[in-house]
Amino acid sequence: MWRPALLGAFLGVVLMVCAFLALDWHNPVASYFNTSFLPAYSAWGFQASDVDSPFERLAFDLSGRQFHSLMFADPRQVMPRLAAEYWHRLPGELSWWLVGLAGLGLASLIVRRWRVALLFFLALAVHWGYTFNYDLWDLYVFFIPGYCMLATLASAGLGWLLDGLGRLIPQRVGRLMAEAVLAVAALAVGVWPVFAPRLEMVRAGSPDFPADDRFNGYPADDYGMNGVHQEATTFVRWLDPDAIVFTDWYWAYPFYYAAHVEQGRTDLVFLETIPQMENNRLPDSFMPYIRERLRQQPIYFSERRPELVKAGFTLIPTHIGSRLLYRVQ
Repeated sequence: MWRPALLGAFLGVVLMVCAFLALDWHNPVASYFNTSFLPAYSAWGFQASDVDSPFERLAFDLSGRQFHSLMFADPRQVMPRLAAEYWHRLPGELSWWLVGLAGLGLASLIVRRWRVALLFFLALAVHWGYTFNYDLWDLYVFFIPGYCMLATLASAGLGWLLDGLGRLIPQRVGRLMAEAVLAVAALAVGVWPVFAPRLEMVRAGSPDFPADDRFNGYPADDYGMNGVHQEATTFVRWLDPDAIVFTDWYWAYPFYYAAHVEQGRTDLVFLETIPQMENNRLPDSFMPYIRERLRQQPIYFSERRPELVKAGFTLIPTHIGSRLLYRVQ
């Protein structure tokens, strides 16, 4: 099995690198690299020449260089806090009944297929070691792979119970009925209590989850998807030709989609104002970038930044659509 497994893994890496190189060669304005890294390279102590080759840019992406400061910053303090948050959220995602079934599933695999059990144990250990050291405000989205592994182990635990039940009831019809009752009971006790509170939102196609889900910071939480689309569409329609807009990270791509995909306004550029989360000041490399383009292109900021005033720029409050921006002069 090693030869096809290694060949498949190698082929996957080759396809990934080819896809990246194709995207990098086209160099779309709306790429992650152009939106978040350029022209903010000085925030990480880079020079523009440090990432002028495709493989240097690939290394920047794959190494998660933008978020290094949030990883393994203080394991002794961070790990207990994030682990506690994980276990606090877990019953709202899987329910304790399914977590118990997952433990039973791991035990059954230890007895019957210890290599598979070891694989799951190591996978969960690596996943938890990573996520419990990543001190990010919306870390809960990184918990999802672990939930998938626990759900798979819960399935294994339920399967073990069904096997045991089948041995206790020799009659085929009676065994099938008992297995069906047990499976439905597992769904009713383990799945339905988690799913039921969200059923109406699923039917409505609404992203407005309850407050305790803490989707704070995302536009969908404040406006709903229809509001985001409408505001982004109106905003980009009124922008000057060739405008450059420095904005929040969560608005950059709604603006890009409305402008480039829906309206064909590929002349517009949207950049992340603060790409380094732990540093709330503008990168120094923004200043020469702005000076170089200011004579030919209108440049706006979504907020008044004192660093620009200190650098000698004037900020003119300007309404575009329903938004207040600051035009740089």
